[in-house]
Amino acid sequence: MLIAGAATRGVQAAPAAGAQIHWHALPAEEAIGALRTRHEGLRQGEARERLARHGPNRLPEPKARGPLARFAAQFNNVLETHRGLTQVKLSKGVSR
Repeated sequence: MLIAGAATRGVQAAPAAGAQIHWHALPAEEAIGALRTRHEGLRQGEARERLARHGPNRLPEPKARGPLARFAAQFNNVLETHRGLTQVKLSKGVSR
């Protein structure tokens, strides 16, 4: 995310609006620069301003699933379902 022609000066650009950034692949210094922060973290005033601008750092609550959906989710993994059915079949064959 270095500004073109500024690489030798170490000037870093903020991410473009809507740009997809692969944060996990960035060197630490580049991520810190892109986020306009410091190794020590944000100062109190900057943290308050970002909280007011962006809101709290929270994920949305997931939608609650009903009992039928939770039951059906047990069969999402075909291998596990097959293994369970095989165990039931084997247990019936052994008991006879």
